[in-house]
Amino acid sequence: MAADVPPAKVIEVKQDSDTPIVIKILRQPNAKAGVSFGPIRIANGTITSKSVFVAADKDEAIIILTVAKAAKARLRQDVIFSGVMRAANQTITRFARAIPIQVVAGDAPQ
Repeated sequence: MAADVPPAKVIEVKQDSDTPIVIKILRQPNAKAGVSFGPIRIANGTITSKSVFVAADKDEAIIILTVAKAAKARLRQDVIFSGVMRAANQTITRFARAIPIQVVAGDAPQ
């Protein structure tokens, strides 16, 4: 798994908004199963996201980070995504590198 975000880049997310992040699924050549992925570390209820399933014939998906209006400006978090593939009798878990995000006021440019 890899996020379509340059290393060390901090993504600014506005209060009361949704921010899409593209996640690429990097499978081994013989791996032909779907992958479920979602965030495993995220701010307490002020930044949320839902898990996403990527079918075996797809190699990327968009996950949406939703930032509540109550999220404090200047809050900085590292969001970590995990992916799980179940194939035959194996469960394989992988992690994408942390994506740093920072909340900015809703009226600030992104």
